[in-house]
Parts: sequence; C-alpha cells; structure tokens
Amino acid sequence: MKKTLLLTLVASLMMCGCNNPAPADDPGDDEPVIEPDTPDNFAYEFEYDSKLVKGEKQKMELRYKTEDFRGDNTVFNNNLALNSLASSVATYDVNVANGFFTKLGFENLYFAEGFDSDKNDELIAYTFASKEIDDKLLVAVSVRGFEYDYTEVIDNFYIGREGDHEGFKKASEFVAASLKTYIAQFEGKTFKYWLSGYSRAGATAALLARDILSNPNVYKTTSAEVYTYAFETPNYADASVNLALPQIFNTVNKHDAITYVTPVEYGLTRLGNVKDITKENDVELINAQYPNAKLEPFAERCLDINDQDNMFPVVEDGNTDVTVFYNALLKFFMEDLRVVEDDELIFGVLTREEFYDFLQNMLKTNLDELLTEDNLEKIMNADQYLDEEWLNNYKSAALMTIAFIMMGYGGETALYDLLKQLLDKLELTYPEEQIKSACILLQKVLLALAEKYKDESSDLYPSITGKVATLAGNFNYIYAMHCAETTYVLLKQ
Repeated sequence: MKKTLLLTLVASLMMCGCNNPAPADDPGDDEPVIEPDTPDNFAYEFEYDSKLVKGEKQKMELRYKTEDFRGDNTVFNNNLALNSLASSVATYDVNVANGFFTKLGFENLYFAEGFDSDKNDELIAYTFASKEIDDKLLVAVSVRGFEYDYTEVIDNFYIGREGDHEGFKKASEFVAASLKTYIAQFEGKTFKYWLSGYSRAGATAALLARDILSNPNVYKTTSAEVYTYAFETPNYADASVNLALPQIFNTVNKHDAITYVTPVEYGLTRLGNVKDITKENDVELINAQYPNAKLEPFAERCLDINDQDNMFPVVEDGNTDVTVFYNALLKFFMEDLRVVEDDELIFGVLTREEFYDFLQNMLKTNLDELLTEDNLEKIMNADQYLDEEWLNNYKSAALMTIAFIMMGYGGETALYDLLKQLLDKLELTYPEEQIKSACILLQKVLLALAEKYKDESSDLYPSITGKVATLAGNFNYIYAMHCAETTYVLLKQ
C-alpha cells in the first residue's frame, strides 16, 4: 500500500511539470472503476444495530451481484462473503431480515417460530427466502447467530461424547427438516442454495451444507449449486469423517477466542476450507472504521487489588500476542483443571469424554433450571438489583473468599454461600441442592490447584492470576474480536 501511494505521488509530480497534462475527463489508471447499477448488480447499504458499540447503528457498504451465484462455488468469493456476512447479521431480527432480503429481490420469506416463541424448541432460529436465477430457484438460508435465547446459549455447551458437536448437529437437523418442507412448495423446481451464519449459526449452516451436498437428490440440487459461508465458528464437525467439501468456506480470525472453543484435541474440526482473515493491526483498522469502539491493543496484564481504578495493569515487556495467550489458556484448562482424589478422577476436561462426563452433565443439571426466561431478564437488568456500593463490597468479599478457599479455609460450602448472596440479591430462582453440589465440586478444583502451587518452585499461582487478569483486562478487545463489525473490517482489507 505504501509503495502504491509513493509511486502515485511521484507520477503526479512528474505530470505537474509536463506541458501536455492528461485530458480532464481521463480518470487515470488509479481511479476506481464504478460499476453501473443494474437489477443484477447494484450497490446497497445494510444498516443494523451495532454489536460492537451499544446503542449505535452501523452500516455495511455492499454490492449484490447475481453473477456471484453462477461462479465456481469452490473458489472463495470475497464479495459473496461480505454479502453472506450481512445475511448472517440480518437474521438477528425479523424486520431487519425482511428488509435485507427484500432489498436484494428475494421473495417467499419464512421465519422460524423460534423468533417469536417464549422458548425456542427448535434450538435455533433461521430465515428462508428465494428468488429466480436463470432456470433455478436460489434459496437463501440465514441462521441466527446473534441475540439468541437461553436454550441456544445452553446448547453451545452440549458437545456430546463423540461425533459432531451435539448441539450444533441437532440444530442443523431442525433447520434441514424445515428446509425440506419449504422447498416442497415449489413443485418442479431445482435449486441453488446460499447458506450463511455467524459463530454457532455458522457451524449449523456448514453442517446443513454437508447434508445438502451428501443428499443432492433430496434437496433437488447439485454440488455446484451450494454456496456456504460460515463466520468465526468453533470447531463443530467430526474430524474422523474425511469428507472433501470445497463448497464450504469458514472465515476465521485467529484473534477471536470463540474459534478456539471445542479444541481439535476433542476430535472436532471445520468442514471444507478455512479462510484466515487475521490482521495484526486489527485495533487500528477497527478504531478507524468505528471511532467510538475505542479499542486498546491486547496486552498481558497482572492483578493489583490496591488500585481500584486500574486493577489489571499492563505487564511491561509482557506478551502481546493474543494467539499465544489463547493457546496457553486452553492448555491450562485442559491439563491443570484435573482433580484426583484417592486415585479417582473427580473432575477434568482433558479429553472430550471427560468434558462430557464432568462438565457437560454438571452444566445440563444446573443451567436448564437456572437460565429460565425470567432469570435471564433479571440478569440482563442486574443494575436494577445491584447498586454500586453493594457490588464493590461483593467483589472484595469474593476475592477474599476465593483466596481463603485456596488456602484451605472457609468450609465446604464457602463458594456456594458466596454465589448464593449474588443469586438472592438478583432475586433469581434456582435449584439450591444442585447449585450447591456444583459449587462444592468447583471448590475442590480450587483446592487442588492450590496444592499444586504450594511448592515455591511452582509457577502455577502467578500463571492463574495472570490469566484471570489478562482475561479481565482485555475483555473489550476479546469481545470486539467476535463482533460482526470486526469481521466486516477484516474482510474489506
């Protein structure tokens, strides 16, 4: 880019000293070519509620091209990727999705019941829309990956003991069943498919694409007619099933923590191709596009409980590579959070089987009853229940309690008693005995960690506090990396 600007400047200076300047109506080689708008090729803006800066509206500047759906679906198409990102974002809201697809000339819109029901029994919400292209009907399948309800939140943790990610696979099966019903209304038609989704929705869309590509006769299509773009997904597919699916593209920003979830060590992967969109100057790019984001670069941090204004100061000469931190954090959770009592493993997530037996079952036991719609409403409006003075006192008490727990003091239910204060203050209903059992187990994990770093030569304690401080101190950065605005900026480069 710098070389291009320098050459342009030199050329301009040379032309200024020339007796025969270029004609005024000559745009020159460096001027962008503006494509004329037609019904099959037109520029448009997509406006949506910002995921990055609360309360703001954001815009994506895009160009729709029908030709994108006639091209080679095994070659990454950046323009189609940008439109797919907009499609993924639009489905957070029925009205936004309706406006988006209508603007692009789609008809026959269908919205899953999960958009409006109090509880989404389908485990996910999605939109279908269609339009004629040549002799086929293009069906857009946009899966909701933003602002979904609590059943979908819980579903993210249900990875299953083997095979594909259990929660995402079930979600894709629901969408598949509904899609078959949708296309059945178009008798005699054959179809093109445009599938998109962000995060868990991207995983769902990709698994659905696999089903379509594996059963083209059922979906009345061919492998050349399926266009799939998934954004910032965790690993979701059974890695032991070796399928060549070049029609599926996963765009991945390695600075996004979600892309490290459900690790490859659990036998999970992504289908098809992975398009790396990571940029080392992401903070600069995001702040230039969205000034109110005011992001700070990722930096290793430490804990200073004596400075309430800067509790997580930056470590001078510390690590500033977020990918190094994510990998170290993943290793810590998998290898260090294992508790053995009397030669018996009572907690661990080193393997997928351990995750399923200990963590998934514990979550399922507690979250189903804790994350009710009424409770979630209270959590989302916590500021109505937690005044600043109470919250500051609670934070201090929490730090003190956890410190005492890790020193072996406080009693078996100390962690539960601490959590109970918060749950009761928020006026939540919860399964007391189940939550208490989970807290007792977690307290054992903390004690086991404490035992590991009792030896002065151990670096586990500073490792733990450093990871917690680095997570907390870089929260805005970590959150921003999983926002659609960030993906948009990175794709535009």
